[in-house]
Amino acid sequence: MNKQMTFEEMYEKYIQYRRVCGRKEFSSYSVINRFYNRRKNYNTPYLTQQMVDDWCEKSEGETNVSRSIRVFSVLSFLRYIAVEKKWVDIRVPKTPPHAYETALPHLFTDEELDNMFRACDEIPKSHKLDKILTKIEIPIMLRLMLSAGLRPIEARMLRCQDVNFGNGIVNIVNTKGYRQHVVVLHDSMLNLLSTYNSKVSELVGNDRLYMFPNVEQSHRSVEWLHNKFSEVWYKYNSAKATAGMLRHHYAILNINSWTCEKQSDNIKKLMALSKSMGHRTLVSTMWYYALVPRLADIIDNLSGETYDKIIPVLDYDEI
Repeated sequence: MNKQMTFEEMYEKYIQYRRVCGRKEFSSYSVINRFYNRRKNYNTPYLTQQMVDDWCEKSEGETNVSRSIRVFSVLSFLRYIAVEKKWVDIRVPKTPPHAYETALPHLFTDEELDNMFRACDEIPKSHKLDKILTKIEIPIMLRLMLSAGLRPIEARMLRCQDVNFGNGIVNIVNTKGYRQHVVVLHDSMLNLLSTYNSKVSELVGNDRLYMFPNVEQSHRSVEWLHNKFSEVWYKYNSAKATAGMLRHHYAILNINSWTCEKQSDNIKKLMALSKSMGHRTLVSTMWYYALVPRLADIIDNLSGETYDKIIPVLDYDEI
């Protein structure tokens, strides 16, 4: 009888399989790694049905979107080890029903953004390297997300090699799924990022991998960005907001600036915005029209369709 494979052994073989297939590496903060690390809570080296069922259980206060992402993210691994390779006898959960993001993003005011960046400037000085890095990283990272429409993961995991300081072109490699795309920085943002890059290089050296490193020379974590954004946002503001909503603000400002009523011109601008934001389809970009009252009449005039037919429900996977 063959020796039963441990959870660790199956996971390592799955990682090797992905590498051979040319798939992206999992970050230490990815959902699949969180699932794998939870094995430490159980008194066994093997993957059990209880581990799978506990992971799929909806947590108290968790949204349907969050649960769907958690479950969906481990399905490929479970199908590979249980269905394809048959290394373990477990029941693989069904694909979760499609979940949608229903909450509208916060529409930032100029005063709120001024307050946020004022709080960034007021982050206390320190002699500790991590706090020194935080003080210079967080205002630049938030400005980059706001001015270029980057997702939080795209800003946190931005590599130095992917930024061309000569022409301002940034290759977005670490993103959702496999939607690599390109953004072009405004000259003012490029100058800020260039000055910032020189300062960080003086602190940690020129051979770092990530644009926004921590003291271990890895990228910043989800928790770090969430906590630091909350600190600078709620110091002077009270409205609920997240760092990811800066990306939505970028899209809304762009659309709100379109004043021409030529259908071909608006479609070209919409396609350019969609590509810049790394959306899979134009449908996702069209969702932002619902948040721009200024263009409601233009949409109606150009389309001949009713408004609710044009504006789609936003798929959480496209945010």
